[in-house]
Amino acid sequence: MKTILFIFASFLLAGEMELDGNLKVTGNIDANGNPITNVGAPLNATDAVNLASIQGLGGMKPERIYILPVFETMGEIKIVPAGKVWAIIPMSTAHTEIELRVNGTDVGWIAGNDSYPLPLLTYYALPGQEIQLKSQDNLSRVAIYEYSITSTGTDQGMNYVEP
Repeated sequence: MKTILFIFASFLLAGEMELDGNLKVTGNIDANGNPITNVGAPLNATDAVNLASIQGLGGMKPERIYILPVFETMGEIKIVPAGKVWAIIPMSTAHTEIELRVNGTDVGWIAGNDSYPLPLLTYYALPGQEIQLKSQDNLSRVAIYEYSITSTGTDQGMNYVEP
């Protein structure tokens, strides 16, 4: 009984309590508006997260955004710079086709037309790839979002980039 009373009195009078081992709480924790500090990186889906972890998940911010007009004739070659990835996205839902050519090979359409509707597709171009675009009219444009990459490699027979 003395031990329980001593522990209870310690909770009431202590400004800080250290615990060696695990602490299991079955009720709520109210920090009364105070920050909870020294939270480690999460390991499981139900773990608490710290601000650094959240900021790391904020998504990649493009370094540059290009607006490229696309014409009825195949456009001049644009080369993705070393250390960069391009996300190529049609800018309008205008009913016109936009054809994409990569390294001299037609890879398909990234936008459709009335008779062949496609969702607006995003194509990711890797460093060194040569990109050309062609449209069915002279009014089309694409946005090219340029992102930095930290490394590249091959895994399971597939090339990859790491943002």
